[in-house]
Amino acid sequence: MGQPPQSVSVDNSFAWTLAFAPLLLVLIDGLFVAMGAGFSAVTAFLAAIGLNVGLSLADHRRVRAAGQELPAALAALLVPVYLILRQGRLRQNYAIPIVWCVTFLASLGGSGIIENTIGVAIDTGVVERQIEQGVQNKLPGPGQWGQATRLEASRRVAASLRASAA
Repeated sequence: MGQPPQSVSVDNSFAWTLAFAPLLLVLIDGLFVAMGAGFSAVTAFLAAIGLNVGLSLADHRRVRAAGQELPAALAALLVPVYLILRQGRLRQNYAIPIVWCVTFLASLGGSGIIENTIGVAIDTGVVERQIEQGVQNKLPGPGQWGQATRLEASRRVAASLRASAA
């Protein structure tokens, strides 16, 4: 009976970070929502691609330096497949790809949970334009009425905005 094959020694820090990347992206998304930054889904998707490609290619360089060859395109485009092949070639256990799959599944619901907990992202530019239009529609134009009437109209608009916000 032969000895089991020895695993190849490689620093797994990029691979482990990649395994937790789906949750990191949910946290980053939550921070953007909490700060009120109105980022689109396209921006979040590009951030996810950038993080995954960067970590995958950095890990790919380490694996290649250890004498193991894996396709770089696979590392950048199909993270779970890359992680499975990586673990097989390095003769390591499959904890990293399993953790990636679990965190990916958790991240599918995590983004919605964070947005609903923190609040819905608001496009402040649209809200500001709507308020300005409403104020312009309710205030009399210059020269129509006296200053006191405009002040009273402003107060009515502010009161109606407070009432509708409550």
